[in-house]
Amino acid sequence: MAIRRVELIVPAEDNMMLVIRLATMGVISRANLTLDKADDLKMAVEEAASCLIRFSKCDQIQLQYLLGDEKLRVLLSGDNCLHCWAEQKKDELYTIQYILESMVDQVQLSGTDEGLTSIELIKQFD
Repeated sequence: MAIRRVELIVPAEDNMMLVIRLATMGVISRANLTLDKADDLKMAVEEAASCLIRFSKCDQIQLQYLLGDEKLRVLLSGDNCLHCWAEQKKDELYTIQYILESMVDQVQLSGTDEGLTSIELIKQFD
């Protein structure tokens, strides 16, 4: 099977979390994941989106889902971010990364000196 791509762009607002949840569940339903793994991935995507909303103060969040034979990769990135890295508590970001790592197989938080710009999540199907 070729890699299937689904993209979603939503306003970076807390009230858009339902849209993010529904889109994530729609993509996950196409993956060969157990119910527990699907729930873990859904919660990880929600936490990552919430993290971008809180820490990056973006206008929009782009979610890119890449569904392959063996894994699902989700990339969340902010658009027109007003970075507030100096305001962020780095301990809180480390905690968030640790929590995300407990739910998915790989996590990558990316940013610049000015702030957090994207979060990548990978969940293996095995």
